[in-house]
Amino acid sequence: MDDTGMEVKLLILDACRNNPFGRSWSKALDRGLAVMDAPQGSLVAYATSPKKTAADGMGHNSPYTARLLREIPIPGRPIELVFKAVRVGMQQEAHGEQIPWEASSLTGDFYFLNVAQKKPQCPCEPQKLRLAWHHEPARACRSSSL
Repeated sequence: MDDTGMEVKLLILDACRNNPFGRSWSKALDRGLAVMDAPQGSLVAYATSPKKTAADGMGHNSPYTARLLREIPIPGRPIELVFKAVRVGMQQEAHGEQIPWEASSLTGDFYFLNVAQKKPQCPCEPQKLRLAWHHEPARACRSSSL
């Protein structure tokens, strides 16, 4: 992530699953993802806390991704508040069993939508953002008001 040359780098991981290999691997690999430090100017978001597992859900998207897709289109919120709203919603929805977590070294403000915009700052349409997460990194732009 450090070598991209971008001021803001986002990595959203909704992959905190049980180890499918079970006992054939080390006990340390049995649950969740390991913690990763956020390089300068980046935010790494996890669907759940370190060493925990996230629910897959029953629909097309996991509960975490579904919650994120509901929160991103609300204009005027810095990225930190978007992820806080996702965390609060997931804690309620999962009855405290899944608590999303972030590691951040962001130093500037980032908005998916600033107040004056009617459309996202990224070149993709909001309904296509879900597909971008599954197939390629979503492209988002830094607020021009900085």
